[in-house]
Amino acid sequence: MRAQVLTGVTSPDFAEISLHHTVQRDGVSQMQPVSQLEIPPGTALTLAAGSYHLMLEQPTRPLKPGDQVSITFHFAGGSST
Repeated sequence: MRAQVLTGVTSPDFAEISLHHTVQRDGVSQMQPVSQLEIPPGTALTLAAGSYHLMLEQPTRPLKPGDQVSITFHFAGGSST
């Protein structure tokens, strides 16, 4: 098995989605953009506040709490899910 490399995320519900990682520097949390993320074989990626997470920006439609959105994850080699 090979590592999977997450290279991007898209959604018809947002004009822009970026991957970020929260790091602690001198006691301060900072979000840093990540261009891609390698997922080792046999592991799972958990997106969560304070760790790796998605920044969903510029909604293309009005959204309210509880709405569902469609998100597609794109991987190196052309696969997506």
